[in-house]
Amino acid sequence: ITSGAYESNVRNMYGLIKNEVTAQAVKAAMSGDFLETYPNPEITTENHYLKKWVADYDPSAWSQFQVPTKYDNSGGPGATDTHLLLFMYHPHGQPNAAIEWTFAGATGKLTPATNAAPGATSSTSTEDLYWISYAPRTSIRGAAVGRINDGFVMSAWKSAGTEDWTFGGSIDNAGACADGLSTEECIDDLTYILNPAAD
Repeated sequence: ITSGAYESNVRNMYGLIKNEVTAQAVKAAMSGDFLETYPNPEITTENHYLKKWVADYDPSAWSQFQVPTKYDNSGGPGATDTHLLLFMYHPHGQPNAAIEWTFAGATGKLTPATNAAPGATSSTSTEDLYWISYAPRTSIRGAAVGRINDGFVMSAWKSAGTEDWTFGGSIDNAGACADGLSTEECIDDLTYILNPAAD
């Protein structure tokens, strides 16, 4: 399988996640306070949002981590920092040791014996890794009119050079993607910000 095929799988997952959070915001706009509000993922259990948002995924190829209140939401003045999700694509099997998420200051561990869905294959492979992040954000306009999490950011990276289970990429409150210190490279056309003040 070529790297193009791996990236195609990542693009498909990126689209699924983007569509899901958008659908949840639309659903919020039709109930409750009738405002589009993007989900702020509170559940810390590994793979919770993969199972909830993606109907059919390969547990040997995908993992998901959450770290609380680490996304800088200061783009909306006074807004509370939001939770970050990190999705990891590991096409050669689920990592059998700790995943280090350096940007968020958290270490996740995904051990097949305790965390994998039935049928997942564990692996020591560090090749062909990709990453996707998601976080809700509050725009300047949203903060001014009393709305929270009226937008979101997403980005994707591919490992290039250093092959390990460390991820240090980031996306800031202006929607700019930054490469990670372990040479995770931003995929430029998979960096997105929904900013109602600018759209």
